[in-house]
Amino acid sequence: MAFVAPTNFVNAEKYKGYFMNALVEKGFPPCPTFAYDGTDAEILEPLTEWLLELPKPAGILAWGHGYAQCIVDACMLANIVVPHDVAILSASNDNFLCNACHPPLSGVLTPMKQIGYHAAKLLDQMMQGENIPHDITYFPPPGVHERLSTDTLAVEDSRLRKVIGFMKNHACEAITVEDALAAVPMARSSLEQQFQKTFGCSPVEEIRRQRINKARQLLAYTDLSMQQIAEASGFSSYNYLSYAFKKATGNPPRDYRKMMRSQ
Repeated sequence: MAFVAPTNFVNAEKYKGYFMNALVEKGFPPCPTFAYDGTDAEILEPLTEWLLELPKPAGILAWGHGYAQCIVDACMLANIVVPHDVAILSASNDNFLCNACHPPLSGVLTPMKQIGYHAAKLLDQMMQGENIPHDITYFPPPGVHERLSTDTLAVEDSRLRKVIGFMKNHACEAITVEDALAAVPMARSSLEQQFQKTFGCSPVEEIRRQRINKARQLLAYTDLSMQQIAEASGFSSYNYLSYAFKKATGNPPRDYRKMMRSQ
């Protein structure tokens, strides 16, 4: 993993710090970084040199889609294949600009609606004459909009890559581990062992994780009913969704929706 950001933005430095802390919490060492202060044309050559020296395969988090685009351009100059040699994730998600890049950029979703609700609430309080504390409020991102720039998996076992691909494409359908094994024939015991060794979880847990992530997005960004969300994210019933969602996030689905919309 690696991080790319400008040096002339305070928020970029804060983002970098949070990212490094998250890596350490997950048991990873601090990652390589490329920090710069200049125009896109000025940083292209040093960025290309840095990318050539970066161990591969690698995943890079970029401070915004503009900086992610620079990485794509530098990779093209260096004959580095995106996403197979270097996967790129933008810390922002502008639908038009991310799709204007080739390959299209994956981006971290911003909770725009929650920020707007919170800003309106503060404005109303100010108009009522209340004293508003000058505190910084942080909102967790609801997820990632996945596009081709991260459509890869750095796993040597080709069968394991195919299983993950099958789960990614079909997790929100009524699939089981047996369906994955039917699509990619191998012994279940071997799959379980490889999954635990590579990802630290079981195949069942990975399917559930992808379904929970889908439910989180639907709860935050749609007005679908709980039963509709359960069905759209691959759960057989709302009761099952509620149980799995609370176990994974610490909050029931209804409370999570209220929290995301009231912040």
